[in-house]
Amino acid sequence: MIIKQIHITSFGPLVNFDAELYPGFNLIVGENESGKTSLAMFIKFYGLSGRSIDGRISERKKYVNFDRGAAEGFLVVRTDKGDLRIERSIYVTSKAGGRESARESISVTDALTGER
Repeated sequence: MIIKQIHITSFGPLVNFDAELYPGFNLIVGENESGKTSLAMFIKFYGLSGRSIDGRISERKKYVNFDRGAAEGFLVVRTDKGDLRIERSIYVTSKAGGRESARESISVTDALTGER
């Protein structure tokens, strides 16, 4: 599987960020605090655990953009069966008593046919 395209709607400090990647070597360069690690973590986001351990915040919730209350975006990946668009989001809302509620979703769409 090859990642072809990344769109980050919101993920940590990154908002409305787009990148195209190409087969082979891709080099991500930027100043300190420009989002390089956040970009790498967005790719890892598709495998991060949603479980909280010992009351600590889950790995995925760490990257929720506070202004938007969400971590979301998509990857377009090339597979041996064609291109797939994988969308993932987590929305965090506050409940009474200061508790948080998280709603997560993921969808996979065939980029050619639009079939889920």
